[in-house]
Amino acid sequence: PQDEPEFDFQELRDAVDDFMSEAPALVAPPLDCAGFDFCLGEEAAFGSCTTSPPRAAPCWRDAAERQRRTLGDALEESSQLQEALARRQEEVAALRESNAQLQALASQARELAAVLDNLIVPQCPDGAALPAPAPPPAGSCGGAEAAGVGGMLRAVSAQCRAALRSLAGSPAPKRPRTAPRSPGSDSLRAALGERGGIRTLSFPQGNAFVLRTAAGGYRFRWVPR
Repeated sequence: PQDEPEFDFQELRDAVDDFMSEAPALVAPPLDCAGFDFCLGEEAAFGSCTTSPPRAAPCWRDAAERQRRTLGDALEESSQLQEALARRQEEVAALRESNAQLQALASQARELAAVLDNLIVPQCPDGAALPAPAPPPAGSCGGAEAAGVGGMLRAVSAQCRAALRSLAGSPAPKRPRTAPRSPGSDSLRAALGERGGIRTLSFPQGNAFVLRTAAGGYRFRWVPR
C-alpha cells in the first residue's frame, strides 16, 4: 500500500487565514440608512398594509334573541301552570270539604234510620207487625257521595211514610219510649196543641214531630239540634 500523506495542520491554518483576509472583498458592503428615504411621519402610507380584524357576525345576536323569546314563552307557560295548579288545589279542597259534609250527613241519616227502626214499629190494622223495611242502600258514603246520600234519605223517608201509614190504620199504636225532652219541646208542643195529635220524638241529633192531618194522614217534621 502506498503511504497516505500526513495531514498538515499548519497548511489548514494558512488556508483559513488567507480566506478570512479575502472575505471583506467577497461580502457586499453594508447598507447606508442615509440612502433610503422613509417618511415615518406619514401614517397613511402604512394604512393599507395593516389588516383590521374581521367584524363579528351578527349570528350571536339572533341566537340571543331566540333564547330570550324562548325563555319568555317558558316563563309565561310556567305562570299559567301555577295558576292552573292553584285552581286545582282550591277545587280539591272544596271537594274534600263537600265530601266531609256528605259523609257526616250520611252518618246522621243512618243513625236516624236506625233510631226510627227501633222506635217506630209499623203494625197492621189487626195488630200483627209488618215486616221490617229494607235497610238503606250500602256503600252510599265514600264513592257515590250525592247520589248515595239522596238514595239513603229517600229510603228513610219511605220508611217514615210506611210507619205513619201503619200508625194511621192501627187503633192503638205503640208509643215508643222517649228520651227526656228538651226545655223548648214542651213549649213547641203546647203552641201546636194537643188536640192535633202531635207526637214528639226526642233524639240526640234533634226532635221529630208527627202531626195528624185533617185528611187522616200524617206529616213528619225533623228539627235538628
